[in-house]
Amino acid sequence: MAENSRMRERPGPEEPEPRRPRPDIRLDIDDREQLLRIIAENFASESHANRLLSRIGYPSRLIPNRPDDGTPEDWWDLIFAQLEAGRVELGFTRLLEHAVREYRGNVRLFEIFERYLPNSQTPETAEAQGSPRCHVSVRAQNEQERAEAFETIRRLGLNPEEEFSTDYVVIYAVSSADSSFVRAQMDQTDLPWTVASPDAGHYLLHTLFVQGPDGSRLRLRDTPAAVTLETLASEVMATRYPGQDPQAVRETVVNRVHDNGEQERMNPQHTLEEAEVPDGAQVQIAFDSRAGGTPPSAAWEDAIARAANQISGFARQQRIRLTTNRPYLPTRYDLLFTKPSFGPRPPGSPDSPPTRIDRHKVRLLLLDGFPNHPPDVFWLTPFFHPNVFPNYDCEASRTKPLAKGLVCLGELATGWYPGMDLTEVCRVILDMAAYRNYDVFGVSSADLSQRPHVNFYDPEAAMWAVEHEKEITEMGGSALLPVLTIPPTVFRTSIEVIDQGRS
Repeated sequence: MAENSRMRERPGPEEPEPRRPRPDIRLDIDDREQLLRIIAENFASESHANRLLSRIGYPSRLIPNRPDDGTPEDWWDLIFAQLEAGRVELGFTRLLEHAVREYRGNVRLFEIFERYLPNSQTPETAEAQGSPRCHVSVRAQNEQERAEAFETIRRLGLNPEEEFSTDYVVIYAVSSADSSFVRAQMDQTDLPWTVASPDAGHYLLHTLFVQGPDGSRLRLRDTPAAVTLETLASEVMATRYPGQDPQAVRETVVNRVHDNGEQERMNPQHTLEEAEVPDGAQVQIAFDSRAGGTPPSAAWEDAIARAANQISGFARQQRIRLTTNRPYLPTRYDLLFTKPSFGPRPPGSPDSPPTRIDRHKVRLLLLDGFPNHPPDVFWLTPFFHPNVFPNYDCEASRTKPLAKGLVCLGELATGWYPGMDLTEVCRVILDMAAYRNYDVFGVSSADLSQRPHVNFYDPEAAMWAVEHEKEITEMGGSALLPVLTIPPTVFRTSIEVIDQGRS
């Protein structure tokens, strides 16, 4: 009994102390307001915001509805109130960590991160201590494109794991640390991609402003920091001058424009991260100037004068009414002419045939990049054509109003050279009006279920043209000419035209 008593008195193992939750950060008033504005700006859309909330463990049942008359900042203010009430463990800590993972290039956001989470590691630092992996950024703007991108990369044996996605981009961690190998694998795909090596940042720059050599201003959305300045310049120039490789005519340079207006030449081989380009920065793409060449102003005036003679001569010959922005050295021409053609379908009648039209007004712009680059051409009267961006009321024209009527000059732009006769451009315009010149990339009348590729400026017009070759031929138009295109092997950024530049 004594032995048993001593055994009962022997103290047992100590009970572990209950787990104490790690305290969340507490933002002061000014930082709270600044973080609210940053998050509301960078995660403005409902889909993007919900993906962020899911990653930080925010219960979906607590996500408030968005009022029709509210702003993203009003909605995020409700979310912040829930985080302050402790609805999510470490809510603000996780919010900051995940927001910085996506947009580390945002200087204000990163300053708040470092102030409140000084001991936290960036994703790159954490990976360097673990198993290093490359990251692949793919342009994908909906769930179907994200699923297709994942499956494509999976079939390459790269075992992708989605790190995060926005409304424009999805970023995957892949199983290889060899960036050359990953690039070689991705080259086999049709995806628009870029690869970040294990020691490089795989974050995005939410907004970049780019000024082209013609004075146009562009806004780029969710550009990977791993994209090189050379690739960025090519993307922008290809957007302003579809089908044209600017390096084939005149080299371009990329300058960083600082807040005080000073410009700094950047190495085109550097990535945005290596060049330390922050979110919201302004970049200028300009033509390289070399000593000993012809003064640009004199060469430009000669080209403008020569173009005026060519365009006015063609207009007289074809009985085209011509108006210009000024009598001497005009840079804007409005061509008014008649030609039987097709206009947009009646409003609210997507299954109706296009209307018959015969009056056209087309604007031809000789911007500062001329004559090294072809003119910009815009159809001003409503027109239904595969290679003209919709200038009638539809989702595309409402989404990108500044692109209304933009004309793709096709092979004429691809083969452009500074001495080309503007008569050829005018002739293409007339042929397009009569449907004697149009390209449909990769669409076959044998498979009408296939949708036109994104090469089309007006996919609906492209599909209609495939299905109604006979009607076009009866009007005097030409049969379809298939055009082979090279699949993109680099990342395509989202570019929005803010203004068209000087005209």
